[in-house]
Amino acid sequence: MNTKAAFIRRRWPIVVTLLTLLIVALPIRAAVRVQRPITYDGGRINQEYLYGEELQASTHKGVDFSYGLGTSVYAVADGTVVDLYETSQNGQGTGFGNFVLIRHDRRHWDRITQQNAYVYSIYAHLSYNSVGPSVGQFVSAGTWIAEVDNTGSSTGNHLHLQICLHPQSDRTLSTLDSENTSRNPELWLQPFNYGSANTGAVVGKITDSNGNPIGDRYIWGLSKPPGSGGTNYSFSRTYAYTWTNPDDILVENWGTTDVLAGTYHLTVRNESGSYIYEDLGWRTVRAGETTYVGLYPVFLPDIMENYYGWNSSIVVRNNSDSKTAQVNTTFFWENGEVRTQKTDYIAPRGTVVVDFPGTCYYCRGSAIVAASEDVAVVVEHTNGTRYNNYNGISATGLDPGWGQTGAAIYVPLTKYDFDGKSSRLYILNTGPAATDVTITSYYSNGSQADSTPCPNLAPAARCDLRPPAPAAGRYAVRISAGQPLAVVVAEEQHSDPNVIYKVQNPFASGATVGFAPQVKRQWQGEYSTLAVQNLGG
Repeated sequence: MNTKAAFIRRRWPIVVTLLTLLIVALPIRAAVRVQRPITYDGGRINQEYLYGEELQASTHKGVDFSYGLGTSVYAVADGTVVDLYETSQNGQGTGFGNFVLIRHDRRHWDRITQQNAYVYSIYAHLSYNSVGPSVGQFVSAGTWIAEVDNTGSSTGNHLHLQICLHPQSDRTLSTLDSENTSRNPELWLQPFNYGSANTGAVVGKITDSNGNPIGDRYIWGLSKPPGSGGTNYSFSRTYAYTWTNPDDILVENWGTTDVLAGTYHLTVRNESGSYIYEDLGWRTVRAGETTYVGLYPVFLPDIMENYYGWNSSIVVRNNSDSKTAQVNTTFFWENGEVRTQKTDYIAPRGTVVVDFPGTCYYCRGSAIVAASEDVAVVVEHTNGTRYNNYNGISATGLDPGWGQTGAAIYVPLTKYDFDGKSSRLYILNTGPAATDVTITSYYSNGSQADSTPCPNLAPAARCDLRPPAPAAGRYAVRISAGQPLAVVVAEEQHSDPNVIYKVQNPFASGATVGFAPQVKRQWQGEYSTLAVQNLGG
């Protein structure tokens, strides 16, 4: 049944580096991945009424799953049931009708209130007297909670799923303000598994010349499997800040999931598709990954604030010749929780310095720079007269080997108490799910040893460690995980880890030609050393 009918919705002075380090933009979590609330037939979304679309002057604050009466509904993540209603008969009631409201364990950054907020999920239009759990009951991801119906303001059997953020933990449906606190569920749901045709997500940003997001534009060119209720996908609509909310880290203004893997020519058009506003070019979507369009995330695994006298400044350059870039820089604690966030508008070919003075004392973590234009990023670590830098590059310069989930990162040279120096690895989980990080140390004779020093590393969380080694010496290492990673390597004095000599870049596998942006030969008394690791069999 086509449920694109009248539902009432809830709106919801850069210095020269000692050794240049490239930090590659990898897929990051567009929110935290959760399971689908419908498991039958893959849990297909109604593709004709997506998040942010309008119907009779009402904007859609969630996504719909058009399934038959009595289809089972499941919790999308661990949490506690905080409100429910289940006394409306089939076809009766207003608004959400019968519903369940769950507050989830993990918190997420809220740009509106500038603090970490609780994540809530709403399951609406449920069957009469079908809700299983009670208020106050803990439910784990996948727990059966109710059945599909068409109670409330609905003209067809379907589940309406809505994701909301709120800084308080005691919200009920009447106090949650779901009209204004909703986020796009398509950025949270796991990719659709359509038999052998696994899918990916596409997240983007369309802005004007001043860097402001443009709403009511339509992205044409993507392809999806048929949606629930026999619905077919045509386009994704951009949303503006005045009437809905972007993801609080990426700050996109359109995003969708369930896209079939392939290469697509994308354009920005009007609703009928007859007029082209902008040509976005050809984009490749890979199964299980996120493709960015007009959005350029850059990862910085090591940021310090008042850390043994060290402070970090993030220098961002807008590479566009014509458009102002909106740049959102988010500073994370080591456990992946957001400490603070800043928004800057950078003129064409302009540069800003982003730092966080007075934010905290003795802090070390990571950062994500999400920009609406291609940017170049360098981080300067300063401690009195000492400094170290490392560079970041945006997705336009991405080596395809870096963007694959679970792709290994190779570090050709690390040290353990060699000439009084040891290396330290700073590893950032840039994926949407927790993962074990495995490190393989290679000795000069080619033998190896494995260890898992970073188990269950959470999304956006970071671990730092000296490479595992049985004795003093030099080693090559391989870093691998089930999620994409970003890595930076520092060389420290073995007896005092607060004395940092230099930072270097690890390289991804797969390339037979490597480029070093800067080397030195007797320049100010310094030389560069190139360490080469054979990644072949």
